[in-house]
Amino acid sequence: MGPVIRPPTRGPFSSLFYPSDLGALLIALWDAERSDLITAGATLSVKDTVAAYDALQATASAQPAYSATSFNGRPGFTHDGTDDQLTCTASGLLAQLGGATSYEMWGVIDQTALVADTGARTFLSVGAANTTSRVAQRAVVSAANRARGVTGDGAGATTVNNTSVDFSGRHVVRVKFTATGTTVEIDGVTMAEAAVVPSTTATRVRIGAAANTSASLFWQGVWNAVAFTRPLDSARAAQFLSWANARRS
Repeated sequence: MGPVIRPPTRGPFSSLFYPSDLGALLIALWDAERSDLITAGATLSVKDTVAAYDALQATASAQPAYSATSFNGRPGFTHDGTDDQLTCTASGLLAQLGGATSYEMWGVIDQTALVADTGARTFLSVGAANTTSRVAQRAVVSAANRARGVTGDGAGATTVNNTSVDFSGRHVVRVKFTATGTTVEIDGVTMAEAAVVPSTTATRVRIGAAANTSASLFWQGVWNAVAFTRPLDSARAAQFLSWANARRS
């Protein structure tokens, strides 16, 4: 892993904590507020803050739209729910995300799909196929938008829904993947862990779609930041959540 890339300044939208303060516990962070790591053009490039892992989209119509104000007045990338997504195949990142390795996915996101749209919509994923992926997404469960984690075990996939919070609008989602189970947390509210042993083929990471060979289950909404971390203890998770909540509100 390369050196931590810290923001040059904390800036007007900052807090005393920034995820790089996690040190080696931060695997990757794509931050819409790091304009120095975003390159628009024929190919949209969004580099992460840890080791410049590059999430790319070369098709103009499939590029999420960047705005300095689209996330409640803060910077964000808007995905249209049809084909927008970014793909990262950086070997240094993928080497940390395969097999049964424990880690977490985080998203500071605005979920805009209506309940009438019952298809699953993915904001962050890693893998190669349904049975060999890990996914953080939105699903409709009992006529309500819910945060969901999906873990492939090599033969099938286990879904875990957090039914405590309506996943509409701006939220902070944390999906915890361990070697034995998956837990979904939204705005600090956690559901019980579902038992599943992951078997992840870390072929690609996608922001805004499933990691299958052909992108699908496209995200509809805006993200301000998405991240992978190693397992966080309660104190560090509280710091990350406080930072994310400051951006969300």
